[in-house]
This record gives sequence, C-alpha cells and structure tokens, in this order.
Amino acid sequence: MTEIKKDGIRDDKGRYISKEFFYEYRNAESTIIPKWTLKRYNLPEYKSAYLLYMDDDTINDYDFAMKFCGSYEQFKKMLEYKWFYEGDPNRGFSGFKSWQEEKTLKEEMIVKSSKIALARAGNVQALKMWDDGLRDKKRGRPSKEEVNRSIEKDKDAKNTLIARRKRLTADRKRRVEKENEQKFNGLRIVKGNDAA
Repeated sequence: MTEIKKDGIRDDKGRYISKEFFYEYRNAESTIIPKWTLKRYNLPEYKSAYLLYMDDDTINDYDFAMKFCGSYEQFKKMLEYKWFYEGDPNRGFSGFKSWQEEKTLKEEMIVKSSKIALARAGNVQALKMWDDGLRDKKRGRPSKEEVNRSIEKDKDAKNTLIARRKRLTADRKRRVEKENEQKFNGLRIVKGNDAA
C-alpha cells in the first residue's frame, strides 16, 4: 500500500509515483489507489486535479504541488513527463501546460474586471492604472550618455564617409591619369603659354 510522506508519494519500492495518481491510469494489479482524476470535474470517488489548480485564485504551482502530492520535488519530476505537461489525447487530458495558460488568462481577466469595477465606482487611481495599461509605453528623453554616444557614432560615420570619398577621389584621379597616359603614349600635353 502507498503512503504519503513529507517527501512525496512513493510506491512499495520507494520510487515516486506519477500516473498512479490518476483514475485514468488505474491498474487492477497495482496496490496504489488513485486519488485524483484528470477530468475537469470531480468524480464520486476522485477529486479533480484541474479543479484543485483552477478554483483557488490564490494557489500557485508550489501550493498545488503540496496539496496534490505533498512534495514539490515530486511535482517537478512529473512536469518532466510529456504526458503530464503537454497532455495525453488518448485520455482526454490537455496537459498541465494548458492549465497554466488557462489560469494565467483567468487571472488577467480578474485583474481587468477589478480595474473596470473600481474605475466605474469613481476610483481615479484605478482608472489611471487601467488607462496606463492600454497605452503603449513611450520612452522619455534620452540620457546625456545616450546623446553623446549617438553624436560620437554620427561623427565616426561622417569621418568614415569623408575617408571613403577621399579614397574614391584619389583612385579616380589615378585612373584618369593612367588612362590619359595610355591614350597619348607618353606625349606631353602643353597648355596655354607653355606651347612656346
């Protein structure tokens, strides 16, 4: 027979149990009697783990683990099992991950409803909190360090651009001189008064 100890629920060989907690995974040959169901409602002899997690707005994962199996260590181990965390479609179980997502959504809606109720009752601070939550957060004025960094970055970019222009101009000038030298085969071009 399985007994609950401070460090979790173990089988006769001292191993943590996992599937054996649930009615859906019951085994006629096992000495372990399931305590929970994965269904979203209680059964006559089994409590719903889903309802335990969802119905109490103050319960967190740690509190759930302690009420569920008496050990957070054992609960963490269960979260490593794919069938428990991601679900088991063969058993109609959507997974603990979906419970967490649903609970987060539920908590967000409770907060939103509370803010709306307070705002409607004339609580200006609640209305301000609600309004701040709807608006996109905009940055304020940049710090001096950010401005200085931006200026230095612009100076570096400008210096790089000037250096590139000088290099291109020098390259272009050399290329034109080389082309002229090839065209005139070393002939000297005389300009203006040098012709005499």
